[in-house]
Amino acid sequence: REEAARSLAIVATPFLRDARAQSGETVLLAVIDRHAGRLTYTQIIESHKPVRYTVPVGTTRPLFATSAGRVLLAFQDDGWRREYLKSADLRALTDKTVTDRRQLQRILDHIRTNGHAVTIGEVTPDVAGFAAPIFEPNGQVNAAFIIGAPIERGRAAVERLTRIVIDTAEQLSRALGHRAQRIPSHQQTKGKA
Repeated sequence: REEAARSLAIVATPFLRDARAQSGETVLLAVIDRHAGRLTYTQIIESHKPVRYTVPVGTTRPLFATSAGRVLLAFQDDGWRREYLKSADLRALTDKTVTDRRQLQRILDHIRTNGHAVTIGEVTPDVAGFAAPIFEPNGQVNAAFIIGAPIERGRAAVERLTRIVIDTAEQLSRALGHRAQRIPSHQQTKGKA
């Protein structure tokens, strides 16, 4: 497990730097901890802007509430995801957090179709999160790529940040050896911002 995280970090670094340059925002990698039903931020490159999203490496978050957690959840096998949705403690983190299990299932279905997730103020009131899955050669998803932004900047750039997060995750998946056809593209997000 640690070996995989280390090699992901080595491969990911130039992609993260590039995504930070393109977005101007903080970029992160998160990995799933299936046993705990949480994610852990394993790599973070902060925005250079004075007001920015910041969180320490090693921070954990519940899967159901964050953009990265939802991406990780959406791309797990059906049985594991169903069990998680049945048993997880869906406690609201802000007044925007989705805690209804059926609504969450619909969100996850949407993520599986569109290949990305966006949360606006659902984990921290003043933060927008954009995430897409990183596929391993066997098609499994154990990690997600994230852009975190202050909520007003995130809201103002939903389409652009979504495109960067999808493109970066796809490039990273290919660099790790994933060869599947293109994941649903950002073409489908046009006009939905």
